[in-house]
Amino acid sequence: MFYIYSDSKLEAPICTKILGSLEKWWAAADQDVFILAILLNLWIHGHPFSKKLLSMNLFNMADHVFKRFFSQDLKFAFMAEFIDYYKGIGKFSEASMGLEGWKAKFNEQVSVQNLLVLVTVLKTSNLLFSIEFLH
Repeated sequence: MFYIYSDSKLEAPICTKILGSLEKWWAAADQDVFILAILLNLWIHGHPFSKKLLSMNLFNMADHVFKRFFSQDLKFAFMAEFIDYYKGIGKFSEASMGLEGWKAKFNEQVSVQNLLVLVTVLKTSNLLFSIEFLH
């Protein structure tokens, strides 16, 4: 939404109101969890982050969130694994994880019709939150 309403071609008062609401929501949100969700997504893999956000800062976020969710400390080995994941090296490289193969499988099987079926199933299911924003 931020990207959409940052467009200077749209009406300024509307954009200002929506962006203000987003900023207020983001300030109250658990930002660490959202940042880590983007980082830990294999396809995004932290690429949108500024290089100013150091891997140690992200590790500290992960440590903080882990402690809060599980009420225990991370093992020291997690740090090395986390740094390798962040850098995309070793077993966390795209080649080692086979991401190109998974992407090809996804592209072969996903169609607009499949997505519409998925949305219908999700909307009628009590397992997930409402996805009304897809309309």
